[in-house]
Amino acid sequence: MFEYINPHSKYIAEYIELGGKELAYDVLKMIPDDYRNRITKLEEAIRKFDYQAIQMEVHTIKANFRQIVDVDNEFMRFIQQFEDASRTLAEKKEKNIPVDNNVDFSDYFSRFKKESDAVVKEIGMFADTLAP
Repeated sequence: MFEYINPHSKYIAEYIELGGKELAYDVLKMIPDDYRNRITKLEEAIRKFDYQAIQMEVHTIKANFRQIVDVDNEFMRFIQQFEDASRTLAEKKEKNIPVDNNVDFSDYFSRFKKESDAVVKEIGMFADTLAP
């Protein structure tokens, strides 16, 4: 039924065990709202070549998705590559190591946004099945 999410993830099971379906619902419903804010910040960071902000936003979105998307999912591996690439550049900038040319992450972002939008949609659909 779902392409990306795992409704039986350990985190969902833990939320249900700790606070019932209502807690799982509340946590899952926060993810799309947080995602919408972060994707806007990520797009701005990419335009500004702000590698530290890119890495931070990608990392945080990934962490949110890991609650319900298995880490060995191909898309999660792609997100890790995106994060790693931005981290490398952020570390260079932090250490004042020059980056010859600004790195354009727009190709990463296109795929990331398309698939992340699909993940968020699935999370919302699944959360609705838990609605109190």
